[in-house]
Amino acid sequence: MADRDFEGAKCLLEQIAPHLAIMNPVNTSFYHIIRARLSHFLGDPVDGLFHGNLVLKMALESKNIWWQLPGLITKAYILHEMGKKEDSEKHLAQVAEIARNIRSRYWEFIAELGGALFSFDLGNERKATQKLRRAMVMGREAGYFVPHVYKPDGVSMLCEKALEAGIEPDYVKELVRRLKLLPPESSPPSEKWPWRLKITTLGKFGVWVDEKPIRFSRKGQQKPLALLKMLTALGGKGIKSEQVSDLLWPEADGDDAYHSLLTNLHRLRKLIGHEDAIQFSEGRLTLDDRYCWVDAWAFEKFLEAAGSERKKGAADKAVQYIEQAA
Repeated sequence: MADRDFEGAKCLLEQIAPHLAIMNPVNTSFYHIIRARLSHFLGDPVDGLFHGNLVLKMALESKNIWWQLPGLITKAYILHEMGKKEDSEKHLAQVAEIARNIRSRYWEFIAELGGALFSFDLGNERKATQKLRRAMVMGREAGYFVPHVYKPDGVSMLCEKALEAGIEPDYVKELVRRLKLLPPESSPPSEKWPWRLKITTLGKFGVWVDEKPIRFSRKGQQKPLALLKMLTALGGKGIKSEQVSDLLWPEADGDDAYHSLLTNLHRLRKLIGHEDAIQFSEGRLTLDDRYCWVDAWAFEKFLEAAGSERKKGAADKAVQYIEQAA
């Protein structure tokens, strides 16, 4: 599930299910927690609530307060996504109360993160940021890197909000790396996100890998660098290999040019260290914007977002985007 292989997780759970009758209560509870999480991830709230309720029922029957917490937080998230605000907040408040009573900083951390996410979704930025700050301070102090039942896109949004607000940036970036989070899709790409590959073109050309500058100093690195520049200059999306070969190796015949392209693509990926950042499929090259940030692309997206907000009458938000573009 951490690697987003939800079908693989589903198959494994189906193999476990026939053995529930002979499993001890702890393992059975854990099974239902994971089933509830998986249903949550796959957008099946009814099944998620069913398994979340089973966890709570088993916890109450065994008087095991620790198993109430994952059941409550799972139900809080599912109810929130179903639009049942009061019920979700009631479950979240129970998590916070139990956490205080048993002096569990981890579950206080979980409750604060949940409250931050819910508040952001409801448009209460001030309350959300306060909760987010408290959560990230707790996470950094205790070294918490397992935010429990959150959907990956929800954690990504919280991390981006924290980075934009300057909240515990070192801890947040490490959280992004450990959870292999991708940047939120709904907003223009933030320069503060810990991108695997970062390229600057507005001025001197520069390349950063995992936030560290890299130098193409040796002679054998010049063609891979030229390839990266070419991909960036051509927009980075679905570029035909023939077009790149013609521009970089105009004197070579088709087979030699294609071989040169493959060789230098391999060298470039090796220099960068992240193969996913540069996709090559069906004869087309793409700089994957889930892993790669380019200042020129960010500039364009901020202006597009400003235009969109202006059309909606949100002048303040439009100005904010224009300032970020500038």
